[in-house]
Amino acid sequence: MIDIQKLNRTKDDNSIKKAEELIKNIGIPSNPKIVLDINHEMNKIKIDFKVIAELVEKDVALSAKVLKIANSPFFSTRKSDTIEQALLVLGITNFYNIIVTAALRESVDNYSTNKAFNDKFLKHSSMVAHTARFIAKKIKSPLIEMAYMAGLFHDCAVPLFVKKYKDYEEIAGLAMGTVPIDALKGNYKSIIGLEEQRYSTNHCIAGYMVARSWHLNETICDAICYHHYINLEIQKNSTVEQLISLLIISEYIVECYESSSTRSNNKDTKEWALLHRQPMSALSIDINDLLDLREDVFEQLDTAE
Repeated sequence: MIDIQKLNRTKDDNSIKKAEELIKNIGIPSNPKIVLDINHEMNKIKIDFKVIAELVEKDVALSAKVLKIANSPFFSTRKSDTIEQALLVLGITNFYNIIVTAALRESVDNYSTNKAFNDKFLKHSSMVAHTARFIAKKIKSPLIEMAYMAGLFHDCAVPLFVKKYKDYEEIAGLAMGTVPIDALKGNYKSIIGLEEQRYSTNHCIAGYMVARSWHLNETICDAICYHHYINLEIQKNSTVEQLISLLIISEYIVECYESSSTRSNNKDTKEWALLHRQPMSALSIDINDLLDLREDVFEQLDTAE
């Protein structure tokens, strides 16, 4: 059960209960056994890297995915030819994040038969995860790996909504993006408002539940729950504030990257920054920093294509 006392800072009890019903009726994509096994090994006093490598090597497809991600420019400049090499080069935390990334992809593919949407969803989640991690590292935040995991899972309930509701795919693109400026100004409803109107719940609450079921860090779960809320004053935890801010800014930069109309429009970015003073302040960055980060991320994403 979800702690309603905790979540009702911005949501009514009904939306939380509806999300619980949704999750119960659809079911949550299960956390693969290999992730649980690796997590069990990581929690030991003395971690045996060889055992972890052997667990991954049993799955040929997963091994290939791990090596592909490990050799991407986001993670390493040294080529890894074996799982054990990847583990040693990346370190246990990065390696675990890669395993979870591959596991999430496998779970989504098994859960939904809509391959075109699955590919779009997974690409978006991966780009936001890499961007959040890159920005956290660039600004010397201690939340580098949390940022990656939060980025990866921030929209994890969207495929559930696509499967449950026949009309959801038409607004799924709004879920996988920032709240438009006109919606922030109150000119029309944001994705949260649309979801609440149609389904009496939203993908942020449901995403929180999915993340909890995968035993993600509680801070990550909280950030997922509030990643579309730019009013950070409701948060009492500065770490959660920073993680939400990383998600909001990363999603904006990825959105700019994917949009030819805003990719190099500094005027739009300046207007966006004015409406997102709290996330910018939480990360101690100004408009010039944001423009520099945008340029750096674009370069990274171009390299990764």
